[in-house]
Amino acid sequence: MGGGGNQVAEASAASGVEAAIINGGGDHAVTVAKNTPLLAKCFKRKPLAVVNAEESEGVLERNLGFWDLFALGFGGTVGSGVFVMSGLICHEIAGPAGMFSWMIAGFGCLLSGMSFAELSWRVPSAGGAYAYTFVALGELPAAIVGWCMTLEYGISAAAVAKSWGEMLSVGLSHSVDGGGSAAGDDGDNKAGGLRTLGVVLDMGGVYGALLQAVCVMIVVGGLQASKYTVNTFCVAKALLVVFMTGAAFSLWDADNFVPLAPFGASGVLKGAVAAFFGFLGFDEVVLLAPEAKNPAKHVPRALFASLLGVTIVCAMASVSLSGAESAPNLDPDSAFAEAFRARGMMTAYQITTIGELATLPLVVLVSFMAQPRLLYAMAKDGLLPRVFAEVDSRGTLFKGSLISGGICMITALLVPFDSLNTLISAGVLLAFNFVTSSHLALRSRACQVHPLLVARSEICTDNETTPPPKLASERKQGREGVMEVLVVNLMACASAGMSLAARYSGHAGGIVFSAFAVIFGAAMCYVVSGLQSHPIALVSDGNFLAPLFPWPQALALWVNWFLVCQLPTEGLLSLLAYVGFAAAQYACYGVSRSVGNCTGWARLLGAASARESPATSRCLSLSADALENALMDAGGAPTADSMSANEGHPLLGCGEGGGGGAEQRPGISIGGGGGDSSEDVATPLIPVVTVLSNDRLKAPAATASHDSLLVRRRSLDSHGLRTAAP
Repeated sequence: MGGGGNQVAEASAASGVEAAIINGGGDHAVTVAKNTPLLAKCFKRKPLAVVNAEESEGVLERNLGFWDLFALGFGGTVGSGVFVMSGLICHEIAGPAGMFSWMIAGFGCLLSGMSFAELSWRVPSAGGAYAYTFVALGELPAAIVGWCMTLEYGISAAAVAKSWGEMLSVGLSHSVDGGGSAAGDDGDNKAGGLRTLGVVLDMGGVYGALLQAVCVMIVVGGLQASKYTVNTFCVAKALLVVFMTGAAFSLWDADNFVPLAPFGASGVLKGAVAAFFGFLGFDEVVLLAPEAKNPAKHVPRALFASLLGVTIVCAMASVSLSGAESAPNLDPDSAFAEAFRARGMMTAYQITTIGELATLPLVVLVSFMAQPRLLYAMAKDGLLPRVFAEVDSRGTLFKGSLISGGICMITALLVPFDSLNTLISAGVLLAFNFVTSSHLALRSRACQVHPLLVARSEICTDNETTPPPKLASERKQGREGVMEVLVVNLMACASAGMSLAARYSGHAGGIVFSAFAVIFGAAMCYVVSGLQSHPIALVSDGNFLAPLFPWPQALALWVNWFLVCQLPTEGLLSLLAYVGFAAAQYACYGVSRSVGNCTGWARLLGAASARESPATSRCLSLSADALENALMDAGGAPTADSMSANEGHPLLGCGEGGGGGAEQRPGISIGGGGGDSSEDVATPLIPVVTVLSNDRLKAPAATASHDSLLVRRRSLDSHGLRTAAP
């Protein structure tokens, strides 16, 4: 099949790839990897075939149903919205019209949620937003997103744990004092905290660290224990919210709604900005997709159900709270409890206070559950130490959970979070924009929108003896798609920034900034109008497809950038510093150890093909040149030149001498020239090569004839791929 150093490797799929590397040049492959431009490595996209191969390993337990995912999404999100944000929005920002702020914020989250819902089945990976960005935009953007999501999962879990600890500390001090302590005594209580190693630790931090430790033990105990705990707490929290809302409605006074919007429309919009942060955590559902029983169906439904449930609950809580107490008299920190106490409902006050302390740990647990899964995905790709990717015999991320949990415990114990709130919000918004941009890129180009990728509507027929016409480079198309998405983000950010500047400028300045906002917005719409769904992207097998693409995604980008622009200067500077840290960590550690920058993807694909069909292990002899080029330029589909150049290549035509096998998939049919093309071989090799190959993919020195690559004609319609007459 090959000559010289390119010998046939026949053993297992993985060993075949290894032998091809050794026999085809060995050290030369490493030399090529080192000589690859750094920029190309940083923006190398992860092929979907690799994601599917990782998914086929099935090392994580699959025991989460729809209700489990809903409990994770709803229970981990609704707490801060009802217990804290409702009172803050009604008292300081929007007044009784705060219910409209929650509706607007829910709509904004729905826009981003559509991208999460569709990408959850397009990219079935444990990495969530990190994995989506890796497939669509490249490795460096994915690394940045991974670190940004760490703010939402691990750091925010530690922050909530410390907040809970401080609430418990104050409550215990009040109970000891018989309720006579003033709120200002909290600082004295902290000052008299636990002294260890010469450092005074406030008891709130100690209690928070203990809570974090309990959550770590629950997660380490396995997903079964975790999900039962989450479901129990979710039911308790739902009952508590229903009780609080019902009790508040019993104190209804319609006069409290006059005036309805004391701060005007701008107050309602500002309230929506504040309410948005009460929705953070809904995306944790997609991070647990690899552990769902039916991720393609359950994850999108659980995500939308969580968003809808949180929006309804928070809006109703806002209405009941406004009816129970006038907005100026509300306590922004503990609105429901203090409203009940002011109206003499001491039983409701005690139930609410105890209930908040009892159910708030659910937010910590759900947030922390997502953190080891994120680190697992990054470690599998080589961007973090391998220990985070180790799975024990029970399918649990034992070591990764212990290490990340220990860091969260130390953070909850020692770090003050007042300065981190803005950073967490900014990082999450940036990650959401990366996800929406990934959705735009994947839907609008042929490259990597489906596990079986074909770059043209018709390739060649069984009887053709001449190569098909030369087509445009898929790699070039992929770059153009990314550049268009980048331009959309720049225009959206500029338009949102100008809109915000117009609000705080004088009359003349407002007109100028508004004009620029309209110009940038029009430019964004012009670019977005060219981002249409590729026909292959419409092959969904009944899974969720975001409607009205790409306009909701463009609006989501604008809304998110508008929120980012409203952050204070120190928040923006801290975000830039954090992104710089993420990039530096990738440059110092990740880029040199990335699985995609060596032969890890090829080994994974070979092993996956051997598991599915042992017959294909004979077909994995690769020349060094072919393997190196495929790995260095991963992300493009083969063009006419690359297909004709690889005729008889073992990855493209199974069987010795280029014959003997065929593969039938929904989008393409490959047959062996010397064999019966009606004999199908169930193997993922063709999708693998379709994703990995590119214009520079070279064939071995000695190859079979063009007849060894037989591709039946296919035609695309608006609904996907359909077989035409041969």
